[in-house]
Parts: sequence; C-alpha cells; structure tokens
Amino acid sequence: MNEAHRALDRISIKALNRGLAARFANLARRLMKPQLAVRALHPIIRGEFALSEPPTDFEKAEYGVALLRLGAIPEALELLNDVSPAKVPMVHLYRAFCHFNRWNYLAGLQCLEFDLSKLPVDDYQKNTIRVNRAAAKLWLADLDGLEYELLDLQETLGRNNQRRLQSNVFEMLAQNYIQTESWDKSADALRRSMELIDSNHRMDTLFIRKWQAISQALRDRDPTALGELRTEALAAGHWETVRDVDHYRLQIEPDRRLFEYLYFGTPHHSFRHRLEHGWRSEFAIPEYAEVGGGTAPSRVWNPFEPGKDWGSLSHRLNLVLLQDLYQPRRVGEIFSMLFQNEYFNPDSSVNRVHQAVRRLKEFMRENQVPASIESIDGLYRLQIAPDIAVGLYRRFPVARDPFYRWRLNQFAPHESRDHGISRDQVENLLAISTSKAKEWIRRGREEGWIETFGAGSNTRYFIHSPFQSADQSQVRSA
Repeated sequence: MNEAHRALDRISIKALNRGLAARFANLARRLMKPQLAVRALHPIIRGEFALSEPPTDFEKAEYGVALLRLGAIPEALELLNDVSPAKVPMVHLYRAFCHFNRWNYLAGLQCLEFDLSKLPVDDYQKNTIRVNRAAAKLWLADLDGLEYELLDLQETLGRNNQRRLQSNVFEMLAQNYIQTESWDKSADALRRSMELIDSNHRMDTLFIRKWQAISQALRDRDPTALGELRTEALAAGHWETVRDVDHYRLQIEPDRRLFEYLYFGTPHHSFRHRLEHGWRSEFAIPEYAEVGGGTAPSRVWNPFEPGKDWGSLSHRLNLVLLQDLYQPRRVGEIFSMLFQNEYFNPDSSVNRVHQAVRRLKEFMRENQVPASIESIDGLYRLQIAPDIAVGLYRRFPVARDPFYRWRLNQFAPHESRDHGISRDQVENLLAISTSKAKEWIRRGREEGWIETFGAGSNTRYFIHSPFQSADQSQVRSA
C-alpha cells in the first residue's frame, strides 16, 4: 500500500488529460487519498472556464465521493443527486453514505431500497449494498425479519468467499442478538466474525471486541469491560467507539452528567432522539447544560460570552468543534460549516481552515481558554482540560448570520420578544458596531428573516430563529 501511495504521489495531476482525470481520481479515492482526487477533478467540475463538454456523470460521481471522504457532505450530496444511476449505478450507495455520515440512516436506507437484480453491477457491489442496507435497518432497530436477512446474506458471502463482508454480517448478527438479549447467539456470531478477519485488520478486530465487551457488560450488568474498551478506543483514536461505550455504560449505570455529556456532545438528531426516547422518564433535557469536568468541575468555561472575538471566524470554528465532543472534524466538514454558501476549493479551502485554526489557537492562548486544539491526521478536535466543564446550549448554529439570529432569540429580554428589539439592543447583544448592525439589519430585511415595525426611534425588529419556520420563529409572541 505504501508503494502504491508513493507511485500515486509521483503522478503529475496537471499533466493528466481529461480522459484520465476521473480514473486517477477513482484510484486516489480507493487508496484513501481523496485530496488528490479532488485536485484532479476540480478544474473539470468547478473550473473557471467553460469546457467544450460538460462534466460527465462518472466525473461528478468521483468528485462527489472524494468530497464525501473529505467531509464536505452538502456539496457531495448536491453533486451525487445530479448523477444518473443509469450511468453510475453505484451512486445509490454513494448517496446513502452521505446520509450515513450525517447519521440520517432512514434517508440512507431509502437510497438503497430498490430491486438489486436490475442493477448492472457485479456480485461484490450488490452484496456491499445489501450489507449497508442491513446495517441501516439495524441502526434504526428495524428488526422484523432482519435475522433471516442477515443469515441469508452471510451464506451468500460465504459461497463467494467474500470473507470481510461475511465477517461484517456476523458482527451485525451479534448486534441483532444483543438487542434481543440472546447472549449465547451473540457470542457465537462474534466468534465466527473474528475467525474470518485477518488479524492485521486492527479496526475490524477492535469492532468485534467492542461488541464482545458491550454484550458482556449488558449481560452481567457490569461496566468493567466497557472501561477497558474505552481506554483501548481512546488509544486507537476510534471516537465513535468511545461514544458507544458511554451510551451503553449509561444503560447500566444511569448518570445525569454522563447523559448530558452524551446528549450535548453529540450533534446528530437521530442519536439525540434515541437518547430522548430512552431516557425521557428519567432525565429532563435542559436548554443549557454544563458538561464534562468530572463529578466536581473546578470551573465552567462559557464559550458563548460576548468578547472581542465573539462572532468572528475563529469563534465560530470554536463552536464547530464544540458541537461534537467525541469525533474530530475533517477539513472539508469544517469548511462546509463555516462557509455554507461556498464550494470546496482544493487550492484555497484547506488553507482557509488552517488559518482559522491558527487564529483560534492564538485567541485561546491570549485569553487563557482552558482548552487546546488537537490535530490528528488532518482532523481537528477540542481537548478540554479534564477538570473543566463547558457550558453548551441544546443547539446553536455556527454560520455568522444564523448564529446572530440565534443569539438575539436566545438572549433578548422577554419584553423585546413581545414588542420587538431595537437597533441598540442588536448592537449590545451582538457586540458589533452601529454600522455593522445597520448592515446586518438591512441584509436580514432583504433576505426575509428580519421584519420591521414602527419608525424613527420607535423602530423595532422581529428576528426569525434559524431553527424554525417563519410563522413560528419570531422573537415576538404569536
């Protein structure tokens, strides 16, 4: 693999003719080099000059999948939705992967619910779709008939000697048995899964040990095995396993602080919905919580307090990283969240993210923020001091205008919510100058998320929340 990477790096992307660019991108993407794939295809998909022939479906699909790997999901999905399945049959799976990355398993499953017999791809690709379809059903707890579907699928994979996929299916069978508390069946499925995996596939073996530990902990009502697994997952940098461990530990030892850390530290609606459904009778979910810091934090860090850097790019990057306290953010993901109306550019977007990271690091040093930015293989996450709690709201946007709108709806005095907010209040609550407040109000009126009433010194503004439809979202009372 290393030799293949070196050979790929030696190829001059600028020297590639158009006929080879998409094939190069396909190879780069499969060798886990999506940045090279994006660089090869960007002039074709997003070039400044019109091409004699528009981008082909294959070119758009490869560019979209490469963006997906970088984390630029909105742009990836926009492109993939424009690809004809008749030209690129596997685009069904690529679209599903975009939704899976957002933890929207229902939308992902809907991308895969079609008659596979009519799909003009080979058996391995069909089986890959079947495996992902079953995985989505498992996550959605759609267990009706799932055991038989998985058993049939593993037999098919066994006949085709597709051992890694077959191992994945046995692992899913074990998860199915865990949900039905069939402990012996779960243990047997995990044993068979491990037998099929090459011991060099460290992540695959970690996943299997993960479900062995979860099964043991749930069966014995003892979280000891989960603690050992959490330590291993942290060392391996597998953050979703850490999140899963905390989730299952909560089921064994209910704890409000752990619940709030999981809930406020996970941005995905489907995961939060699962927590709400499972714990609504035990834990009320507040609008604001101070999470982390152990059982007795030494202090609370509130990143929402207005200051000289408040609302700036570096401050909003801080909020991006705070939305997920487990999983590091990819560069494309950060770019898509900070610059929501822009397309990813391999020549400038990465540098803009790096500049924002540098500014945030400087701000943290200057203001003695009790956190640091950890860079892991091109990913970024906040490392908060272990004795520090961080104050988080249930939801908050990170793009500037939606963030300002959220701020005004969240912190405007109750009287202003009934009668409208003045320009002076906009300036004070957003910590911006009069000229910036005027410009922001003008833009909001033009775009329809600010309504104006009154005149002169009595002018008042109603600000639509970024989270609700216009008829429900104004700061005024209905």
